[in-house]
Amino acid sequence: MNDLLKTLPKVELHRHLDGSLRFETVFDHGQRLGIFDHLKTSGMNAHDFKQEVWKKVKILTPMVSLQAVLDSFWLTQKVMDYEAIIEQVAFENVEDCWRDGVVLAELRFAPVFMAQGKRLSHASIIQSVCRGVEKALKKFPIHIGLIYIIPRGLDFEQNQLSTRTLVQLLKKDSLVQKLMVGADLADVEKFEEMSRFVPMINDLRESGLKITIHSGEDTNASCLERTFELYRPLRIGHGIKVIEDPKVMAVARDLGIHFEVCATSNYLTRCVASLQEHPIRQMMEQGLSISINSDDPHLMNIDLIYEYTTLAEVHKFTLQEFFEINKNALKASFITDENKKLLEQKYFTSSGVLESKGRRPGR
Repeated sequence: MNDLLKTLPKVELHRHLDGSLRFETVFDHGQRLGIFDHLKTSGMNAHDFKQEVWKKVKILTPMVSLQAVLDSFWLTQKVMDYEAIIEQVAFENVEDCWRDGVVLAELRFAPVFMAQGKRLSHASIIQSVCRGVEKALKKFPIHIGLIYIIPRGLDFEQNQLSTRTLVQLLKKDSLVQKLMVGADLADVEKFEEMSRFVPMINDLRESGLKITIHSGEDTNASCLERTFELYRPLRIGHGIKVIEDPKVMAVARDLGIHFEVCATSNYLTRCVASLQEHPIRQMMEQGLSISINSDDPHLMNIDLIYEYTTLAEVHKFTLQEFFEINKNALKASFITDENKKLLEQKYFTSSGVLESKGRRPGR
C-alpha cells in the first residue's frame, strides 16, 4: 500500500518548515547547545536520555488544546540558532517531501518565531531558508514555493518589522523573489483581533505574494466568514469549521477558496474528536476544493504517506480521488502558471498512473 501511494504524484500546500525538524537534527544540535541538559538524571544512559528527548519533541497523542501544541514548538525552535542550521533544516524539508513522492511543495515559516531569543535578523532567516531550499533544488527533482508566516500570538511590532523586511527583500533579492510565493497568518485565531493584521497582509499582497490564512481550525465558521471579508484569501489553512455553516460553505464555493486540510494534525490538536469524525470527506462532497497535508510531520511523528494511508483506511478515499485532489491542489498552488502547466502536463493530464480506476490502496 505504501509503495502504491508513494508513486502517486502529490502536491503538498501546508507544511511548516520550522515545525518539521528531523529528530536527529534536533538531538544533535540540541546537545551542542545544551538545550536538553535539564532532562538528564543521575545514572541515565545514552539510550534512555535520547528516548527522553524524543518524548519531549514529539506529539504522539492528542494534546489538551491547539495552544498546547503550539507551545511544544518552542523546544525545537531553540535549535535553529544560526544561519547554517536554518539552511540545513530547509534542505532536509525539501528532501523529506521528495522522499514522500511530492512533486510540488509549499513550505511555510515564521521569521519572528524563529528569531525569538536569538541574535538572528529577520532578513538573515529569510535568506537562509531560501539558500537551503535552493541547494536542495539542485539535487532533488521537485518544485518548491515558500510562504511567509505572521504568527498572531507573537509581538505585533516585530511582525510589522519582519513584514517590512520581506517587502524590501522582494524588491532586491533575486533568490527571495524566485522562491517566496505566498503569505499567511498563523497561530491561535482571535475574532476580535482579526482586523489589526489587514495592513500587513495588504502590503504583502501588493508585493506580489498570494494569500492563505489559518482560519476555522479550532474556532468556528464565523471566523472563516470574517477572514474571507478582511483578507480576501485564495486559500485557507485547515478551515474545517466551514462544515458547520452551509452559508459560509456557499461563500467559499462561490469565491473558489481552496482548503489546505491536515487531518492528523486536527486530531492531535483536538480540533476534532477522532479521525473518524474529521469532516474532510464531507468538505469534498460539498464541492469544496481541498488538498491533503501533513502540517508538522516530524513534530507529529508522521509523514505524508501516513496521512494518505490513514485517509484511505478511515475515510475510504480511492486512488482516483487522491489523484483528483492533487490535481486540484496544483491548480490552487501559488507557483507560477508556467510551472503549473509543466507539472500538469507531466503528472496530471490523465489518471494513467492509477492501475485500476477507483481502486482503494491495498485492496
